[in-house]
Amino acid sequence: MAVTLCRGNKIEPCCLPDEIRGAKITHDVFTLSCNGAPLTERVKTFERETIKHVLEETHGKKKEAAKKLGVSRETLWRKLKEHGFPVSPSDLEE
Repeated sequence: MAVTLCRGNKIEPCCLPDEIRGAKITHDVFTLSCNGAPLTERVKTFERETIKHVLEETHGKKKEAAKKLGVSRETLWRKLKEHGFPVSPSDLEE
């Protein structure tokens, strides 16, 4: 969840934090949005790539990854299984 305060009834670029204003759309995001796949497949791909990226950032630490993603360890474990990532029951205890 995010909140920003602006004057008026529109959010303008100047209302956004620098890291968002300066963000560039990557080729992967553009390809994902333009590949003609159904929305459900696009969402699955986005979710899988997001989880993969966060796991790389946290050096595979699933407890830390779950926290960064804003989900419980159980939810992350379930999502890892859904997307074919290797998991073990001990991942829930990490």
